[in-house]
Amino acid sequence: MLARKEFSPIAYCIGDEQSIASFTRPFDFCFAPRTLKKFREHLKNIYRTLENLNLQWETDFRTWDDVMPMTREEARARGGKSFAPWADHRAFMDSAMAKLLDTFCGYFHEIEAHAYVGIEGTQKPGPYGGFDYCKLMNTSIGFIEAYDIGGAREIVRSLIKDNCALVGLAGPNPRQTKRLWSMPLHGTKAVILWWLPTYTKKDDSPSEGALAIKEVLREITGGLGKLLLLQTRQHDGIAIHYSHASVQGKWITMKTIPRASDHEIQTEIDFERLAFMRAVQDLGYQYNFVSYEQVEKGGLSEYKVLFMPASIALSPKEVTEIEKFVRAGGTVIADYQAGWMDEHCKLLDKAPLDKLFGISRDGFEMEPFETEPSRYSRGGYWGEKMPDIGQQYVEIEKVLGKLNMVGTGLNYPVVESSIRTKKGSAIGSSKDIPAVVINKLGKGYAVLLNFRLMYYLNHRARHTTLSQAPMTLRLLQALLELGGVKPEASLSAPMDTELVRFKSGRAQYLAVIRNPEEFHQGGLGEVAMHPAQTDITPVDISLKLLEARHVYEILSGTYLGETDTPSGTLEPEKPLIFSALPYRVTEVQMRARDRLQRGRRFIADISLFTREEVEWEAHVLRIRLYDANGQEMHDARKNVVTRTGKARFSFNTALNELRGEWKLTVKDITTGLEAEHRFELV
Repeated sequence: MLARKEFSPIAYCIGDEQSIASFTRPFDFCFAPRTLKKFREHLKNIYRTLENLNLQWETDFRTWDDVMPMTREEARARGGKSFAPWADHRAFMDSAMAKLLDTFCGYFHEIEAHAYVGIEGTQKPGPYGGFDYCKLMNTSIGFIEAYDIGGAREIVRSLIKDNCALVGLAGPNPRQTKRLWSMPLHGTKAVILWWLPTYTKKDDSPSEGALAIKEVLREITGGLGKLLLLQTRQHDGIAIHYSHASVQGKWITMKTIPRASDHEIQTEIDFERLAFMRAVQDLGYQYNFVSYEQVEKGGLSEYKVLFMPASIALSPKEVTEIEKFVRAGGTVIADYQAGWMDEHCKLLDKAPLDKLFGISRDGFEMEPFETEPSRYSRGGYWGEKMPDIGQQYVEIEKVLGKLNMVGTGLNYPVVESSIRTKKGSAIGSSKDIPAVVINKLGKGYAVLLNFRLMYYLNHRARHTTLSQAPMTLRLLQALLELGGVKPEASLSAPMDTELVRFKSGRAQYLAVIRNPEEFHQGGLGEVAMHPAQTDITPVDISLKLLEARHVYEILSGTYLGETDTPSGTLEPEKPLIFSALPYRVTEVQMRARDRLQRGRRFIADISLFTREEVEWEAHVLRIRLYDANGQEMHDARKNVVTRTGKARFSFNTALNELRGEWKLTVKDITTGLEAEHRFELV
């Protein structure tokens, strides 16, 4: 309490790298009497009767007090179809983690009602540790710093509530600059600089790493970050399914349980999720993750296409909503094992989505595949290395819409050898096993990709197989067009380049940034260290807008004219950010006194000018004040938002301020136009 009164912290952190046990290490916890009592009460709310539970669990408990969850070893060794005695316990512990965070937030809010209370160092979505992000994002935490493992940050960005801020982490390293630029483009509202001693040398001068990120932080905090916060990040009607039950189901059915490490970097389901994410971004599109809870509540209605990477476990409500989505005109693109289990990780006799995809199965047989533990050369963490697939190909045999890839071989291994087509049409196969199946249902389409798209990560990272990545994108592009996806802006650039769009009213902001696979993201084993990753040079890019706009390149402050095809040279570590406005700002002006006595209040009126009357969009004005010695008065530095083209800035001068000529500068961040006013302080 004394610290709060003395220092007035802007936020309170419940813990760093907190978890139920130790990160995401597979530790089955907790079996304490108090926890078991709560767990049994939880099960009663789900199953209602002991008979229902025994049927689901494949057990024969006689009383509720006899009910005991299973460890992963017990669940895997029992020989039945149901992993529910383990999965229900893990789901309960995830809920316990979320409730604990709510409890801690409540303690803080009792003392300080509007305090920002949050967590940092969260792990990837996993069956252990308490990281079900659907549940975490439904708590009252005010901020979250999520490690970028297995797509966790994009999941959080998609599911986060308005009262919670996504926070990033940056270290003093020149390699951090692109990560810093990427953060505000992906929903980050604040950055933790970790850790402070590394930002200075022994003589207290700034370290090289600190100087490297200084200019990036200055530009982002100098109005650009504020401007992007005023906008709405756009998606292209694409949703990616976030199914935490599937995280559990995939993990418990792996042939070999992954080797434990501090952060248990990536496993099979993470590879598949990342592959879908990267492919969508490489096509120039953006997406949102949609949680299992949102799907159950009809949250697919605002999307055109639903990707389902590794969605092995689905609730009956999810199945119903997914079918409804397709019949209404949506397109579902799922991969292997879709819907094998229910939400409790019980294997079903028949996958409920088979009819949707127009397929049948003779069983649940899988082609041989096994990842292997691999220690990373950086960080010392263990991860799962994907095996080499050699000459395994999916042959495209039929034309898809405007796409004719007949005779093309895609270097991916098929998965389910027992799949047979019924109403669905196989446009691609491997050794007579259907690999790409499309089924028309109602007004929409259901697509099953019976191959491991995870190898797209290899193809895009290795220059020796680079041709495979564009061919994969051609197929996915055709499938998205089947679903009616039409972007508001298209990008002409190298494959590993990402386009992020923001919009507010009639103003549009478009950011282009390089997005290669990098070792710090983890999870790609030796592939991430491939020499091709370091061969990134400046490239020319261009955009195609739906209509001509007045376009500015924000970071350089360059007016590109009234055009629908802005272009530029993209640096490896720095984005190009374009503003596209329905009007041209021709000038920024300031009106203020030329002479002021010390101790008096200085007032400046700022105006933006156009050639005609316009309906103004939001602009951010960056204001800086310099004293008679040319030193910036940091306390007066400010980002001012105007929605009328006019703003007022004022500050109080002290009686002992330096006499002489002072300077006030203003920059319109949207256009790069600047103005200054000099005045005499006497």
